[in-house]
Amino acid sequence: MVAERQTLDRFTAVFHANQVDKIFEAKVTGVTRAGLFVSLEPTGADALAPISTLGHDFFIYDQDRHTLFGERTGVTFRLADRIMVRLQEVDITTGSMIVTVEDGDENPAYKSRINKKRSQRGSRSAKSPRAPQTAKKSRKKTMPKARKKALLKKKNSKDG
Repeated sequence: MVAERQTLDRFTAVFHANQVDKIFEAKVTGVTRAGLFVSLEPTGADALAPISTLGHDFFIYDQDRHTLFGERTGVTFRLADRIMVRLQEVDITTGSMIVTVEDGDENPAYKSRINKKRSQRGSRSAKSPRAPQTAKKSRKKTMPKARKKALLKKKNSKDG
């Protein structure tokens, strides 16, 4: 199993070797003190975004929530976040890849996250100046397929 994983990492590294400096969409698959582990979207290749490349900020690692929280900017990186990354380095022999998180115009998610956190900063209580505010997420209302089909049938029978 380990050998298979290492082989896949090397193959994806060979594939991405000529794509250095290219920007990819990625999904955060791991959060550690060292930085973010991401999976590049088109190929599923694994890469590391070292904490030093996340931005000019001091990031606080929250092990329980699996997050990195930027103390100055309020930017938070979580598991399953979708971010834009630039491939910086590929090592074919080990199968490892290093990426940097893109900010600014290339990454609208990063920009909107900064604006969102800055607007929330004013509403924080004096007790916990560092604690990020968690907004309530609205749940998308879904309907089972069978019920949708039944409603559609009913609607079509009324029309016809």
